Amino acid sequence: MGNSMALENVYIKIKDEQVGPCSSQELKKLVAAGEFSQNDLVYHEDSEEWVKAGHLPDFRTVFAGPAPSERQKTVYAIGSGKGGVGKTVLTASLGIGLASLDNQVVIVDADLGGAN
Repeated sequence: MGNSMALENVYIKIKDEQVGPCSSQELKKLVAAGEFSQNDLVYHEDSEEWVKAGHLPDFRTVFAGPAPSERQKTVYAIGSGKGGVGKTVLTASLGIGLASLDNQVVIVDADLGGAN
């Protein structure tokens, strides 16, 4: 009975609720969102019991990335003194592109200078 297990079709418990089956990609997304931690339980088929994810060597790769609070935060500012040059279209396109890469995105589009 070893501690090794495949990271595909894994069942986990988050806040006493069973979730799964989950792939390794789904597990990494849950970790990045701060919803799954090393203290959450994983069903270990070899021992037929729930164990803490942090106790399983196969889960080291899942938790290898930075914690959600340690992720890099970047601010992009798009501006121009002239109207009608596509600032909003560029901002929306950039936001959609970044969100499709699993980034958290907040967009603020405002006319801070007021009307002419």
